[in-house]
Parts: sequence; structure tokens; C-alpha cells
Amino acid sequence: MFLGIDHGTNAMRFAAIDNSYKKHFEIPRHELSNIDEKEIIPILMDNFNIQADEIELVAITYSMGDGISCIENIKNVKNRGVQSIEGAGEKTGAGTLVFDAILHSDLPAVVIPGIHKKSNTDPRLNIFSHSTSPEKLGIAYNAACSGAMDFIVSDMGSNTVTVGVADGKVIGAIDACIFAPGTNHGPLDLEAIRNVDAGKCTANEAFMNSGVLKNTAYTTSSELLEAFDEGKQDAAFSMDCLGLFAAMEITAM
Repeated sequence: MFLGIDHGTNAMRFAAIDNSYKKHFEIPRHELSNIDEKEIIPILMDNFNIQADEIELVAITYSMGDGISCIENIKNVKNRGVQSIEGAGEKTGAGTLVFDAILHSDLPAVVIPGIHKKSNTDPRLNIFSHSTSPEKLGIAYNAACSGAMDFIVSDMGSNTVTVGVADGKVIGAIDACIFAPGTNHGPLDLEAIRNVDAGKCTANEAFMNSGVLKNTAYTTSSELLEAFDEGKQDAAFSMDCLGLFAAMEITAM
């Protein structure tokens, strides 16, 4: 049995696979942050209906994964595989809790890196300190498992991240703070920079409110999609904006 753990924007996601057995579930990060570390492993075992000794390997992602540049044994990783948890994104403590629960258990586990300036990818794209968090490598790997060797995959949600693969190798990625916005997160435009300089918000707060929803009454991707299905004009416009910039980013990659 193999387990995968994704440190997502809104939730921690858990998957188990073994031959024909496949199951996954998720727990919102705000909910998970209130759980004791000792409860994490039992929750996994109960949800997957397995015993710890059935697990051959766990693969876990954590935050930006910018402290490592290759897949590493969790026991050998320093600072949970990141340079710092400060920066872009909301901090709830859920990811840290799950990481430490796996680290302090006897489960064999590896940590997946993100793509950043020290990665063995196209150095031209690594002019930016950070290109993508590690869970996007999982999406690219899933696409590669279909047999594709040359492809571009764009993950559009709270943020938008586009990953390029050539000859089966990741060549680089573009994150929401650089180019195409997501529903909630996006690059800082001139107005956002002025607000940060004026002390009206932090750079992180500006990033988390620079997506296509910033001028609407919607706050989440699900709310946007629901309004879009109902034919709301402002939702359709937001979707057009999202599609335009994602298409530009994909074409650029």
C-alpha cells in the first residue's frame, strides 16, 4: 500500500493505492489544525481501513518545498524541506502537523520538492525564486503516467500554476504570483504595490486577494462556478479573465 499526502491551498488531501485499491479523502486545513498530532495516523488508518504495517511508502508534499531539490527521505530533510514558511499563502499549521506526525511515526516516507531557483530545470525560468509547490509535480506525474512525454499542464483553482514537461523531464513552471492569476491569488499589480507601500496590507495579503474574484462578491472557486452555472454575468466575466490569462501562460510555456 502506498500513501500520498498533498498540502493543498484549502485542504490536506490523502490518497491510498495498491493494485486495484484506490481511495482518497480530504480534511479542510482549518479543521485539521485543531487535531492533536497523535490522532493523525489513526485517522489515516481508519479512513483507509488499513494497518500501519501494510504501508510500503508515504510520499508527502509540504508548503513550497523550496529547501530541497530532489525526493528525499523524510528523516534526512531539514526544516521540513522548506527555506521558510513565511511568504505567500495562508498559514494554519495543518501542514506542519501532518508532516510531523509522519516524521515521528515509523512509516517509511519521502518528501517531494517544489521547483525553485536551485532546481535542475531550465535556468531561464529559475530567475524567479519559486516556480511551483510540489503538489503540481504530482499532477504532472499523473499526466506522464498516461504515456505523454511532452506536455503542458495548467492547474487552475485558487491560484494558477503551469508546468512544462519535455522528453519526460520537468523543464520549469510558472506560479500565480508571477503570471496568470487564479480565482483568489495572483501577481501584484501597481495598485497592490501602492497599497503594500502605504501599509494598507501586507504583500502576502495582496497576493491572496489579487485573483479574478477581487472585484466580485464571490470568495471561492466553488461559489464562482455555481454562479457561472446560474448564468451570472460577473461570474462569466471572471471565468473569461481566468481562461484568458491561463491560455496566455500555456502558450508562453
